[in-house]
Amino acid sequence: MKEKDQMQMIGTPVVADKAPKSRRRRYLALAPALLVVGVILPVAALAAYLYLIAADQYDSKAAFSIRSEQSGGVAQGFLGAIASVGGTGSAQDTDLLFDYIQSQAIVKTVDAKLDLRHLYREREGDWAFSLAPDAPIEDVVHYWNRMVSVSNESRDGILRVEVRAFDPEDAQQILKEILAASSDLINQLSQDARADSLRLSGDLVTETRADLQEIRRKLTDFRRENKIITPELEAESRSTLIATLQGKIAEAVIERDSILAYSNENDPRVQNIDIRLDSLRAQMEQERIDLSQSDKTADLDVYGVYESLLLEQEMLNVAYGQALANQASAHAETRRQARYVTVHVPPSFAEVPLYPQRLKILLITTVILLLIWSIVTVFYKNTRDKF
Repeated sequence: MKEKDQMQMIGTPVVADKAPKSRRRRYLALAPALLVVGVILPVAALAAYLYLIAADQYDSKAAFSIRSEQSGGVAQGFLGAIASVGGTGSAQDTDLLFDYIQSQAIVKTVDAKLDLRHLYREREGDWAFSLAPDAPIEDVVHYWNRMVSVSNESRDGILRVEVRAFDPEDAQQILKEILAASSDLINQLSQDARADSLRLSGDLVTETRADLQEIRRKLTDFRRENKIITPELEAESRSTLIATLQGKIAEAVIERDSILAYSNENDPRVQNIDIRLDSLRAQMEQERIDLSQSDKTADLDVYGVYESLLLEQEMLNVAYGQALANQASAHAETRRQARYVTVHVPPSFAEVPLYPQRLKILLITTVILLLIWSIVTVFYKNTRDKF
C-alpha cells in the first residue's frame, strides 16, 4: 500500500512536467507556421502580383493658382475700390477648387471628354489598380481620388495636382482637362458675380431715375398750385413791376410838366395825365403793400416746401449720376475676366513609371503583417500559459 502511494506521489509530477513541454512544442511549431502562412506567403504573393502583373503607372504634375485682375473705377461708392491688379485670388477660391477637383462634378466633366473607364481599363490582369468597365459613378469617383491627388498650399494659394495613368499621354491629358475644367468653373463664377454686379447697378439706376422723376413731378405740381416758377423769381418779378411803374410815373410827370409849360391845368391832356398818374401810383402802392405786407408765414411755408423739394432733387441728381457711373464701371468690368487660373507649372510628361510604388507597398504590408503575427503569437502564448 505504501509502495502504491509512493508511486502515485512520484507519478504526479511526471504528468505535470510533460504538459508544459507538450504545449511549448505546439507553440514552437505554430509560431513559424503562422509566420509562413500569415506573413511570408502573403508578402510573396503580393510581390509576385506587383512585379509580374501590376501595370506601370505614369504620373503628370502641375501647379496653378487663382489670380484676380480687378481695378477700382470711378464708382468707388457702390462697387468699392478693388485691391490690386493681378493679385492672388482669395483662399475661398482655392478651397473651392480643392474640393471641386475631388468631386463628382469634375469626374463627370472629364469622363465626358476622355472616357475614364476606357483609359483606366484592366491591363494584363491587373484588377487591383484598374477600373471596371461597368463601374458606377460612385466607384469612378473613388478610383479618381486614388489616381488624382491634390494639395492646397494655403499660404501662397498654389494648388498642386498629380495624376496617374497607365500611359503618360493619358496622365498628361487628364491633367490638362482638370486645368480646363477648373478654369471654366472660375470663369463661370466670375461671370455670375459680374452679372450680379450689372443687375444691382442697373436696379440702382432704375430706382434712382424713378425717384428723380417723382421729385420733378412734385416740383411741377408745387409751381402749378402756387402759380409761381420759384419763390425767388416771384419776389423778383414784383420788384421789377414796381420799378416799371415808377418809370412810367416819371415819364407821365415829365410829360405833364412839358404841357404845363405852355398851357394850364384845365388842358384836357393834363387832366388825362393826372388820371393816368393816379392809376399808376395806386397800382404801385398796391404792389408795395403786396410785397411788404403779404402773409409772410405763408410765404415762408411755401419757400420751405420749395427748398425741401429742391434739396431732394439735387441729392437725387447726384445719386443718379453716381448710379450711372457705377453702371458704366460694372459694364467695364464685364469686358475682362475678373478671376482666372494661372498655371505656374504646366502638366509634365513622364518618361519613367514611378507607380505603383512596389517596394514601399511591400515594406508597409510586411510591417503590418509582422505586427499582426506578433500580436497573435503573444496572445496565444499568454493564453497557453494561463490554461
